[in-house]
Amino acid sequence: MVAPIPNEGTFYPDIICDITERKAAEEALRRAYQETETILASLPSSILIVNEELEVIFANTVAYQHFDSGDSSVGAGGGLPSGAPSRLIVGSSIFDVVPVQPNQWHRLAKNLKSSGPNQDGIEHHGEFETGKRAYQYRLFLIATYGSQEAQTVMVITDVTEQKQLQEQLIQAEKLSSLGTLVSGMAHEINNPIHGILSMAELILEETNPEKIKEYAQDIVSYSQHVGMVVRDFASYARPASRDRDAEVDLNERLLATMKMVRRSPEFGHVEVVTEFEPLPKLRARRSEIDQVFINLISNAVQTMAGQGRLTLISHREGDWITAGVADTGAGIPKAHLDRIFDPFFTTKDPGKGTGLGLTIVNKIVMKYGGTITVESEDGKGSQFLVRFPVATVSDKGANDGTA
Repeated sequence: MVAPIPNEGTFYPDIICDITERKAAEEALRRAYQETETILASLPSSILIVNEELEVIFANTVAYQHFDSGDSSVGAGGGLPSGAPSRLIVGSSIFDVVPVQPNQWHRLAKNLKSSGPNQDGIEHHGEFETGKRAYQYRLFLIATYGSQEAQTVMVITDVTEQKQLQEQLIQAEKLSSLGTLVSGMAHEINNPIHGILSMAELILEETNPEKIKEYAQDIVSYSQHVGMVVRDFASYARPASRDRDAEVDLNERLLATMKMVRRSPEFGHVEVVTEFEPLPKLRARRSEIDQVFINLISNAVQTMAGQGRLTLISHREGDWITAGVADTGAGIPKAHLDRIFDPFFTTKDPGKGTGLGLTIVNKIVMKYGGTITVESEDGKGSQFLVRFPVATVSDKGANDGTA
């Protein structure tokens, strides 16, 4: 039998539910998301929210001011300013909006999702430059209204003035360290100059063409040596801001900077040992990497007072490459280990250090996503290791540093 069709107005109490509380909760949630977007839109830093497809789904006013190059007025969604410029940030790939390397983004995003935003020692931040401005950014996870997946928030801060001040501090420390090396430079130049003068005097009195040619070749060799010494010091002395990022071989830079420090009379009879493994190259400014190694090697030499063994180290461990300096000097007292990277902290005698050397070394290493560690025992030497993530290096060739 076919069931009769119910009359109009028939009441079915079993299928009617009171959804007042659910509606109220949804409205409260919607308002909370709107308030969050309002806060993000009004922050003084640039804010970009990126979805799983790496498209920007939100940009605040400051982001448009800094990273949009258009000049006509069209509308845009996602909490954007009225009259947004023509090149919409929302809907664009994050890599079209800011000059972040894809491999670096993926590494930081992976760190963020696997470890959470507050785990110590896990990197969620980076730097980039565009035009004449420098920016630092940090990644966070955020839940957005209407999405079941957490989205990545990129908070970008203009640090141009801060970077300029840091460059000035780096240059001041560099010039300070040059003061300890200049006497070695004078010695390196003085001997070849005397050789050039002696050969020139012999040529004036020599009539044998073969002898004249031999003396002239000696003059060329001496001159090339002088040129190399001056070029090394001039390259180190110039501001790092004049350098561009390039492929840097850490083994090569360890050897080159050791040779510069070796010219100092403080080097004495220190024995040099290398324990190198082939490494991929690091994408960095050579002068900054040189400053890291010159500072570490100079400190090691000073603590050994002209006697001992200096060991230069390099190896690769999984996703990290490591370069280091070890000495057999006086070591660092345990009470000082936690403070050696603090600004103006030094264990040297007054007038023999600015107290900024290791602070600047730490800042340079952190700039490239790296870390620096120290192991030391009072009276038994020290070992400093700097580590850089492989994601910031090129695997196009490796050099073991032996030549």
